[in-house]
Amino acid sequence: MVNMVISFKELTPELQALAGGKGGMLARMFQEGYPRILFMVR
Repeated sequence: MVNMVISFKELTPELQALAGGKGGMLARMFQEGYPRILFMVR
């Protein structure tokens, strides 16, 4: 049986087509460190 679950961290550009548009974009955002939490200090 083939493992069909892959983490966003492990998703390569070659496999993004299998993840679909939303899955591929979420993986790219995760790998780039989004969401970035910004704090405003007053």
